[in-house]
Amino acid sequence: MEPLRTWTIPGDETITLSVYRPAVTIRCGDGPEVTISPDQVTTLSDRFVDVDNFFASGEPGDL
Repeated sequence: MEPLRTWTIPGDETITLSVYRPAVTIRCGDGPEVTISPDQVTTLSDRFVDVDNFFASGEPGDL
């Protein structure tokens, strides 16, 4: 099955996110793809918002 969308984020370890219905896979570097559920996608997104807020404010309470 082909993904609906794939994003590649370059860095020391390239991160690849592939969107399937109803799940997403994540691959770091040459490691295996790991499937995460829609609930895990939502939780991960929420955590990234927390980290973004922390980077903007520097307040540990934002984590």
